[in-house]
Amino acid sequence: MNMLASPDSLAEDEYVWGVNIRARDNSLVSVLGPLEDTALPSGPKQGLFAMGQYLVLFCNGQAFWRNYSSTGWTPILGFQMSRTAPRFWAVAVTGSSVNLQRRSVAGATTIANIASGLTLATTNGLPAALLVQDGVSQPWIIQLDLTCRVTNTYAQWTQETNQEYVPIGTEMAVVGQKLFILGLDGRSLYQSVSGRMLDFVVNVDTDGDKGGDADTTSHSISFEAVTGLKASSLTSMIVATARNTYLVELNFDTLVWGEPSYRNSPLFESGMTNSRSMIELRGNYAFIDFNGIRSFNAVMNLKFEGQNDPFSAKIHGLLEHVLQNSEDTSAVYFDNYGIFSVRTAFGYALMIYDSLLERWVSIDQHECVRVRNFAVTFGASETQLWALTTSGRVFQLFVGEPLQAMVMTRGFQDNNLNTEYKLREFVGQFEDSPAAGVAIAIPYCDGKRFSSRTRTLRDTTSAMLWPLEYPLEFSSTDKVDVQTFTFTTLPNVRVVQMNVSWTGGGSLNSLQLNTDMQTAAVAQEKQAAYANASNT
Repeated sequence: MNMLASPDSLAEDEYVWGVNIRARDNSLVSVLGPLEDTALPSGPKQGLFAMGQYLVLFCNGQAFWRNYSSTGWTPILGFQMSRTAPRFWAVAVTGSSVNLQRRSVAGATTIANIASGLTLATTNGLPAALLVQDGVSQPWIIQLDLTCRVTNTYAQWTQETNQEYVPIGTEMAVVGQKLFILGLDGRSLYQSVSGRMLDFVVNVDTDGDKGGDADTTSHSISFEAVTGLKASSLTSMIVATARNTYLVELNFDTLVWGEPSYRNSPLFESGMTNSRSMIELRGNYAFIDFNGIRSFNAVMNLKFEGQNDPFSAKIHGLLEHVLQNSEDTSAVYFDNYGIFSVRTAFGYALMIYDSLLERWVSIDQHECVRVRNFAVTFGASETQLWALTTSGRVFQLFVGEPLQAMVMTRGFQDNNLNTEYKLREFVGQFEDSPAAGVAIAIPYCDGKRFSSRTRTLRDTTSAMLWPLEYPLEFSSTDKVDVQTFTFTTLPNVRVVQMNVSWTGGGSLNSLQLNTDMQTAAVAQEKQAAYANASNT
């Protein structure tokens, strides 16, 4: 897509905009729509997350799970957090990788690690679990066997047998072997002990006993409230407010209580709507801010704002003067596409960026918009993309019925400014449609819209029957459907565009405009006038 340049200056492989399409393999392919899960438990939906092959849904303060390949939801017994919290946060954490007791040495700035023989800060011996926050209750963990328990408080932490303490917070990020939690004040960043993501007692005395809770070792970047956290490497993370973004690096040259100190590096004067709105795309980071979609390179620290950089410039018109918010913006990387749930000039939509082509390719518009958060499940045979919307609906994407696809082509013109066209026919080649559909062609002549033409498409399933098994079977159905749209009353113009839409699935593989060409009469009169003027 290219909405930055004028339609008549686009490259041959560009179009103005497309809806519900993908653009690989030199064709425009319609996508499958979302499929709603209608068996959800009742109550307000507070979050949707993935644990490998499982989906975990938080609803009315409770947790429910389902396998990616099954239907229906099963409650996780014993789990109960706030029924009124508007949303939950969750992050995958590992068990302890350090079996040591920590004791402060003189000045409480260095730590002596002493073998303890204890299994510290584990999740009951399991290698990973989902740590859940609601901003109100003591955090819970959901383990891989789908059992759960509440984590320990600072008061429950003991040096001898129970070195586990997780503070109440909201946003979370895992950076290397450390877990960071955003405190309830919206500014304090709490840190765990390295290698113990469920142990936030960094401050210990000379006997190894707790010397202060997470507030005593917290870190802040600004007086502004933090809106997003995202790990950018094993030793750094991106911290954003509504108006500014920082790179926070762990400084291992200066240790405090045996843990690294921090270096804050301002990146640029642009913020992030939430932590769910940032993804990595081919080494760069793309994120949604309150004015659109931006990108930057955290590793090279280029320090440029992305609203006008090559990443987002070609869709700038869709996001200009449209204010985003933190509740219904999110992003995910799936199947080599960056998917951004935003509000556009055309309404709420999913903006699709093809990381293989390195181009924006589509505006997906359907029922699954205003996404609160995405979740990706990994099964034995497939990967699935799920979404929870702000209205409390859950969808699996790209598995439903074919959506109506649409493309606005570039402008076709002659390099000679005296040449005009009269469009007679538009010919489109449609392929691989699994069901009979309808195609609509609307001509735009010098930017003015004229009457549409409609044609019924045939079922053009693939000539080979899938899955391919010996002996190979072939379908008797035609693979190609060439349709001609005839126009008889269009004016002579310089630039011709077509808006083409189709239903039934399949792809638009090629198109052709048949026109009558002539020299513009007005231009001839002007040339004659110029000639007479020069002669006199």
